Amino acid sequence: MTRYEILSALDKLFDIEDMGIQSGFTDVAPKYSDIVNKFTGAKLIEGYPDNTFKGDAGITRAEFVKILC
Repeated sequence: MTRYEILSALDKLFDIEDMGIQSGFTDVAPKYSDIVNKFTGAKLIEGYPDNTFKGDAGITRAEFVKILC
């Protein structure tokens, strides 16, 4: 699954308040910007050191576990 797909699925399960914080990632697709901002504001996800999110990339087990914890 991609990072976008995981966030979309978890958004239906988690009750996360949208803090209105912009992620600042340079590569987030407009379709997913709201959900990425929501999870970033809740400090459940982080991007990469080059200020990208790479939402179309497959999510690793370590990344998935970090979100769940």
